[in-house]
Amino acid sequence: MKNAEKRQMFGKRLYDCRIAQGWSQRQAADAIGVALRSVQSWEMGETMPHPAKAQKVSATFNLPVAWFFGDDASIPRLLAAQLRAEAKAQPVPVIGWAAAGRGGVFVDLSAKVDEYLNTDCMDLHAYAVIIEGDSMTPEFRAGDRVVFMPNEQPKNGDVVLARLEESGDVFFKLYHTSGSNSETVRLTSYNPIYPPLEYRRDQFRFIQPMHSLVRHRRR
Repeated sequence: MKNAEKRQMFGKRLYDCRIAQGWSQRQAADAIGVALRSVQSWEMGETMPHPAKAQKVSATFNLPVAWFFGDDASIPRLLAAQLRAEAKAQPVPVIGWAAAGRGGVFVDLSAKVDEYLNTDCMDLHAYAVIIEGDSMTPEFRAGDRVVFMPNEQPKNGDVVLARLEESGDVFFKLYHTSGSNSETVRLTSYNPIYPPLEYRRDQFRFIQPMHSLVRHRRR
């Protein structure tokens, strides 16, 4: 196996173990005893840990070092199947509406996180926002948790979270584009009392599509 393949394999298996534990990258870094940037770099396949740090990862998750580099024979089949099943549920950070307005890069939200929820979204930087207002009723209600995918490009008809660059205004709307190069972005609401909004694409800091909805149930 080439070094690039080893890096990718180590990153994927570290990610799977971290998700199975329900840990953020910062929590994993603290448990292993390394810098947050090390965990981020390993999971992205940018670097590979030195043997001493690989041993720390091995000890943290109680798994052989060889398994992290692709040796499936180093653990029982039952354990391998369990790890794969657990890795399908990724805990993503949930942030309030105000924090979403200040955001844009969601790699590390530790100072803004209100809670975590599990999702099958595979975007490594996925996050959820607690929705406010009634512009998207009846499909979405205030208090709902909506998961977004920062690494995906929106398509016409998607529900998105969009932030304007200059004003910082944040919108939770339906997304459509027009123009020869899709340069005009039209944002609409399910609630008919809210008129459509139109902006140039270059006026936005980000437009990120929705992955899923978790309905908030009042107690």
